[in-house]
Amino acid sequence: MQVLSEEQVRHAVRAMKAYLAAPRTANGRTRFEHYRQKDQMRASVIDSELMPLLREYLKGAGRLADFKSDVDSINKRNHLWGFKGPKGQMFFNMMVKVAKDKAECDGEIKAAIRMPHNDRMASTQINNLFRYGTKIAQRHTDSGGSLSGRPNLGSIPFFLSYFWQIQDRAVWPVYYTNSVSKMIDFDLWHPTGDLAADYCSYKSVQEELADAFSKGSGLTFGLYDVERVFWFHGENPVGGESPRMKLV
Repeated sequence: MQVLSEEQVRHAVRAMKAYLAAPRTANGRTRFEHYRQKDQMRASVIDSELMPLLREYLKGAGRLADFKSDVDSINKRNHLWGFKGPKGQMFFNMMVKVAKDKAECDGEIKAAIRMPHNDRMASTQINNLFRYGTKIAQRHTDSGGSLSGRPNLGSIPFFLSYFWQIQDRAVWPVYYTNSVSKMIDFDLWHPTGDLAADYCSYKSVQEELADAFSKGSGLTFGLYDVERVFWFHGENPVGGESPRMKLV
């Protein structure tokens, strides 16, 4: 079922075309080319480091603490995801720190980060981790721990979608704060506050945008490329002034 209206698609395509028409980077590449190169680096790190690490952990070959530390190390050496921030590694660290039963935590993390077979399973895994996180956060405060020491459960969609995308980058978009913000700004999608439902609807819109951008540009847009359009209009990490495109 189509989520976006024809008007929303037109507005989104305008944003995509502004991205494609942006001035070239200092090395002479278009933004599309620049980000494609970075995304090839992402794919290389996934194939050579992250996926083998994740596969071994899910098979039970490594400890949770070691897996957490190794993920942190890989992301510190490869600045390609933004996982080092509050919704990624910090959330991971706090979940493990607050959990008193490390074996239980290990099982919950394994079940949650394993790639879902479909959107229904994705929703279940988000809800299950939310329930577990709520439980250990309550235990933390009940035992005298501070509110600031509890993991922010709103980070769950980003945290899980990072690992899901490692397992299939053509299917699972990362729930980036910037993408959420720009989709709201452009009136393409609005979250409801239900973490599981929001991620699944976000995913559906991202899929429609990939198709619309491909048709509107004559290029092949995947989920990485959709993400980059929003980076351009939001964070603009390659430098220069961030465009303030108002879609009206």
